[in-house]
Amino acid sequence: MINILNFKILDNKKDLKKFVDIAAFSFSIPISEKEKYLERHESLFEEGKKYCTAFDESKLICGFNIHDLNMTFRGAPMKTGGIGDVCSRNDCRGKGGISFVFDNALKYMKENNFILSALYPFNFNFYRKYGYEIFTDSTSYDISSSTLYFEKNNENIIIEEMDFPDEETKIYYNEFASKNYNLVQRDDINWKNSLRNFFSTEIKSGIVKFKQNNLMKGLIRYFYKNINGKNKLVIKDLIFSDENIKKSIFSYIKSLSYQISDLSILVPSDFLIWPYLGDYPKQKTSGGNCMIRIIDIEKLNDIKFISQDTSINIEIIDHNCSWNNGIWSLTVNDNRLYIEKTSKAHIKTDIGTLSSILSGFTNIKDMISVKRIETIDYNDQDFNLYNTFISEPF
Repeated sequence: MINILNFKILDNKKDLKKFVDIAAFSFSIPISEKEKYLERHESLFEEGKKYCTAFDESKLICGFNIHDLNMTFRGAPMKTGGIGDVCSRNDCRGKGGISFVFDNALKYMKENNFILSALYPFNFNFYRKYGYEIFTDSTSYDISSSTLYFEKNNENIIIEEMDFPDEETKIYYNEFASKNYNLVQRDDINWKNSLRNFFSTEIKSGIVKFKQNNLMKGLIRYFYKNINGKNKLVIKDLIFSDENIKKSIFSYIKSLSYQISDLSILVPSDFLIWPYLGDYPKQKTSGGNCMIRIIDIEKLNDIKFISQDTSINIEIIDHNCSWNNGIWSLTVNDNRLYIEKTSKAHIKTDIGTLSSILSGFTNIKDMISVKRIETIDYNDQDFNLYNTFISEPF
């Protein structure tokens, strides 16, 4: 039986160790990897990541951490809480502990000016209870490096490998991230997290940058692994400024074919890869879904918002964040979004569905057709779809 719960943001490594023990069991971390897993969490803790937990008297029963991210949302950077490592004691599951933590963590995020929150779900419906909905759909290709398109590298293109990005690379990435998909602005801490090796199968991680005419034009972020005796290259960021650089990136990867036997590339769903392949991929997997929820609808007022001009009044139902409840007028004018309270609704929906629509992953018409939106006085108003993708670990 659970008694009265107390919400606590961890402030010492003794409690952190209790959290890690629960998380390691929840995520089936092998004994051989537990020390490395603890080191990862100690590093996150020292970097300032917030660990939101529930205590039953002196017993820590569940929790998760929040990564403070600056994520692009329809072309505008937004303070976003990335939720990670959601876990519970095995003997306390299904007793309301995680719901208690979410309720308090959402209030904490509002008070600390987070506008959005995102997470990678193990189950969609589990997180829909807390107002989250799907907003990305990535594609992962597993291919043999020998099947890649090959073209002799242009002599004007300079390729440089590095363990950690230099200033030029940081600036190039952040400039790209500020305009594309749902990429996250990275400072040194974010770069460290994005390159962190998690398990003993991982040999190395790093960056390869591509320059032409003394200007940076592309990069890849990779992880080099050995799995069951086979060397595998996993690419999580593949960014290029033009088609010639894209060809050079694939030619560079092709040149590694004597060293690596398998290649995995995580890319947005609109990424064009088939012209660069000489054979079928070993596997093509759609997924990599991430879920999103709006923390505070009013904080979206007067933001950059890439969509057609439109205006619609929406009655929002939010079971966790009462401040979002009510009827709101959403108007897009010249790629800016304006939000204010109003009195008459055209449609009615929950905060998760609205979050997915505003992200650009889906639209009003499709959500009406699947009964996720109730129409009241609807007249075909809608927002444009927008290409969504995120590759950040949290």
